[in-house]
Amino acid sequence: MEVEAPDLFVEGELPEDLAGVFYRNGAEPLYPPTHEDYHWFDGDGMVYAFYLAEGRVAMRNRWVRTDKLLLEMKAGRRLFGVHGNPMTSDPLAAGTRYNTANTNVILHGGKLLALMEGAPPVEMNPHTPRPSANTTTAG
Repeated sequence: MEVEAPDLFVEGELPEDLAGVFYRNGAEPLYPPTHEDYHWFDGDGMVYAFYLAEGRVAMRNRWVRTDKLLLEMKAGRRLFGVHGNPMTSDPLAAGTRYNTANTNVILHGGKLLALMEGAPPVEMNPHTPRPSANTTTAG
């Protein structure tokens, strides 16, 4: 699930002058896998942002709104086979690029980019992290 935690409990102390944001990306499936065996590389991208300032930490996480995830959200269920296997994907998935954007996340040129090998990056807003207004996932 997507969560906002504005003031996390910190065990110990953080330096008062430590300020910034730490992003991490990982595989978090929104919908359970089909009849195939699940592989943990196959989950949808979930970006976590940890905001550090004045000895405090806030956290927010969001799924990366790839074309794959948006299509599945519209259908309300998983449509793609494991690793995008077209032999086990629902016909509704035809023509939509399989991109989980769950491998890495980088800041480049002021843009937060969620990455997966074999697919274009997905731009997210580095401040929320939510998809930017000009997000494109090339098809």
